[in-house]
Amino acid sequence: MFCRMPLVPIRLKNRWHNCFLTCFQVISSHILREGNSCADGRANHGHNIQGVWWSTALPDFIQGSFFSDRFSWPKYRFP
Repeated sequence: MFCRMPLVPIRLKNRWHNCFLTCFQVISSHILREGNSCADGRANHGHNIQGVWWSTALPDFIQGSFFSDRFSWPKYRFP
């Protein structure tokens, strides 16, 4: 409806502003792949398989990432 504040009619401006403050609180953040290495490992594995793959236990290829996340060990990626 109204994308920019200056285009809002003066009668609606206060209500529109209050609605913006209460309803539209958006928080976005960026997580580097080092911060979510388990998801990154599963995504890389899923990219390389064909068909359906189901796991009921922690897969071998992400065990190291899981335990380093679990114990808050630092992760580094060197260029």
